[in-house]
Amino acid sequence: MKIVDVASRPYHIPPTVSWEDATHRAANLEFIITRVTTDAGIVGEGFAYTTGIGGSAFLALIDDYCRMMLLGQDPRQIERLWSFLYGQLHRSGTGGINTLALGAIDVALWDIAAKCYEVPLFRLLGRGVTVSPPMAVASTSSSTVTLYSTRSKDSWRRATRR
Repeated sequence: MKIVDVASRPYHIPPTVSWEDATHRAANLEFIITRVTTDAGIVGEGFAYTTGIGGSAFLALIDDYCRMMLLGQDPRQIERLWSFLYGQLHRSGTGGINTLALGAIDVALWDIAAKCYEVPLFRLLGRGVTVSPPMAVASTSSSTVTLYSTRSKDSWRRATRR
């Protein structure tokens, strides 16, 4: 299976409540939906969003730059493709539009894998297993945090940090 196309589309959605701080007011949330298409006819969709700034920049990054690196690649090699794109994108800086572009592509690749293996996406990501946290906070004070371990099958073990 090979990637034959990567294309993104912007959606501008006004927030239902005012999104603003001292320096910025978001008139629209910019959702970028990225579609990765395979030669087997499987289409994966991923997305990322901004609060009104930079959507067109990371759309162009996906469609103009990442697309060329993904064409012909096996979309099931998610970790390899992620690492490769991470290295290429972060030559121009870490975070920002690079991370948004990578995130949208990553979700689309996982969507393809789930469709390819005919399983819900959450099964691939976590196998549907419920994991209990190793520690639970039972009480706190300014100088002491008392934790109880959930790893013991017979009883909760107490650990105190000062």
